[in-house]
Amino acid sequence: VAHIGFIEFHSESGGTKILEHVQRESLRLGYAKMRAPVDGSLWSSFRLALHASDDPFFGEPHHPASYEGVFRQLGFTMLQKNLSLEEALETSPLSKFSTIRDALLLEGIVTSLISQAALIEHAPEIFALLKEGFPEADAMEHFDAQLFTYLMNAHTTDMTPHFFIARDNKRIVGFLYAYLDPWSRGVQRYVLKSIAVHKDMRNRGVGKALFAHAFLVAKNTEATRLLFALMREENAPIFAIAGQAKALYREYAFYEYDSTTSHHPHV
Repeated sequence: VAHIGFIEFHSESGGTKILEHVQRESLRLGYAKMRAPVDGSLWSSFRLALHASDDPFFGEPHHPASYEGVFRQLGFTMLQKNLSLEEALETSPLSKFSTIRDALLLEGIVTSLISQAALIEHAPEIFALLKEGFPEADAMEHFDAQLFTYLMNAHTTDMTPHFFIARDNKRIVGFLYAYLDPWSRGVQRYVLKSIAVHKDMRNRGVGKALFAHAFLVAKNTEATRLLFALMREENAPIFAIAGQAKALYREYAFYEYDSTTSHHPHV
């Protein structure tokens, strides 16, 4: 499988020409499939925004709405769909999850907000947790713990990242990455970006406990909205927390071109 990383074009005709060229070259090199866009990171342009990207939040893929049509025209099909949902902080049901956090505390599972220095210290363990949580993510193929640490700390001049962990007396069993959106205009948003829970600890409330801790931190910022960012459409556990009754903020897609099944005439 070939991966198309960063892509940008100013017109549909220009986008069509460059993607056709990439398709031909990939086939010439022996790649039957292509996936796009990856851009090297789960936290960058690893998807296309499917709607006009007005008022993007920090860390969100933002492209003209016309990009989707170019990909589809050239035989790319949607491999994965993601959503961002939002709700008012004041009325969020996350406030009710504090009891779950307290119950886990009695079991010896503690959530905490850690420093950047602590993130660096625990990066290999946290990265392993994320890799386990996103096994099908193509972008993870280009990752290691060192790059993960760099990406998590790369934008600290633009915003203050919040790193939440859940741990028992032996190991880290959950991780949540969140931040106050520095790109918010008018309405302030607190972004809940990436969460992973160890496979042995799922369905025990660890994710809800992490969200509950983040909710308490968000209440002490100027945020008035919570944004559940870039969730996989089929991720039922997350939707149990960030229910579909919340307002849809934007949709995104990750695409694949399969030369063995596509009938695109120009390739």
